[in-house]
Amino acid sequence: MKYYNNRTNRGRFQSQTALKIRVFMVLLVLFGLYVLFSEAIKQVTSYISFTHSNGIVQAKVSSTAIVDSKDRIESAIYETWGRDKYSQARAIAKCESGLRESAINWATHDVGLFQINMSTWEAKIKEKFDMSVSDLLRADNNIMVAYWIWDRGNKVEGDGAGSWGPWVVWGSKCFLSELDK
Repeated sequence: MKYYNNRTNRGRFQSQTALKIRVFMVLLVLFGLYVLFSEAIKQVTSYISFTHSNGIVQAKVSSTAIVDSKDRIESAIYETWGRDKYSQARAIAKCESGLRESAINWATHDVGLFQINMSTWEAKIKEKFDMSVSDLLRADNNIMVAYWIWDRGNKVEGDGAGSWGPWVVWGSKCFLSELDK
């Protein structure tokens, strides 16, 4: 008959349980990230085609993905700011993110097309629009929030006069090179 040390078995059971909990937590985080970015992944993958030949998988990205996205973004900016302010708004977005809706600056906590600073605006955006950081990675949401920030930039919300003051690129004038493009 074999003798089992209950103390050793209990310790082994506890470490296995702790490992299972850690694995579960990692899976939970990964699932959360999947849910968070699934819409963006769907948009991107709709422009990717895969071919399989001789055991090699090749992926090709359609050039229309870049054009469609850029045109869609520029149209949305035009519709939001109108003809008079379109050039400035587009130039600001181009300097801030390169017109990439998924741009994130982890160092400064800036998110999306207009690089909205979450340290400054997160609570106000949550209150006004009920949006999270992941919502701001969609161009239409980012443009809507950027317009709201711009509109209240002159201290009078709703007058449509606005100010680019909240954006660093406005003060640094780096957007000027993008105005004529």
